[in-house]
Amino acid sequence: MKPRTFEVVRMGLLRVCGRGCNLAILSIAGGTAWLVHSWLLAIGAILAGLLLVAVQLKDVALWRGVVKELRRRPVVLPCESEISGEAARAFLGRLERLRGERERAMDCGPTPASEEALSLVEAAGELEEEALDQIWSLARLERFMFARRTKVSGARQEGRVDGDAAWSNRMAQEHAAVLAELGEMKDQLEARLAALIDTLTVLPCRLAALRMRERPDVAGVEDRTIRERLATEMTITQLPPVL
Repeated sequence: MKPRTFEVVRMGLLRVCGRGCNLAILSIAGGTAWLVHSWLLAIGAILAGLLLVAVQLKDVALWRGVVKELRRRPVVLPCESEISGEAARAFLGRLERLRGERERAMDCGPTPASEEALSLVEAAGELEEEALDQIWSLARLERFMFARRTKVSGARQEGRVDGDAAWSNRMAQEHAAVLAELGEMKDQLEARLAALIDTLTVLPCRLAALRMRERPDVAGVEDRTIRERLATEMTITQLPPVL
């Protein structure tokens, strides 16, 4: 998910202002100013706190971490009632199911997750955001096509499509051609969405395999240790030969 500038700045400020050392310094300075009833000391403490925050905001690693964290946040999916159109709703339902699979895949491994797993989650989030944009486009197109067909059908039934016969026929052909073009656009959108969803279907399986390989009990180290312990126990408990 591509973060907005406002979100990046807000989260960076919250991170810096919420650090324990900054809060402790401001609390001590504010408490001292309140005890001695000195406005100059209070103003000096505020200026010192702002200077400290400004110095910490120059840290490039801070902003890189903020941007990385925001990019890995899941996209907010709309409710099914907000989406019109059967095809768009079907794709939205598949997105919701795949997100659940991705969350279960993340639970397969230890905490914290590795950078490789988080990068895979980030890639899945970018594809999900692109798919959601196309779902909205498909929903708008389906809503327009349905409303347009209903309107023209009602006009013909009420006898409001009149005038010169040749002109009416020409307009009817133009209307049919544009509707056919819109239908082709709808088919292209559905094909793109199907490709995106199929790609997202593979990612939870890859993520689960990656997370399982991160577990120490699956890596084989403990298995080798267990075999060595068993071999040692068998050697210790081996009975002496019978004479």
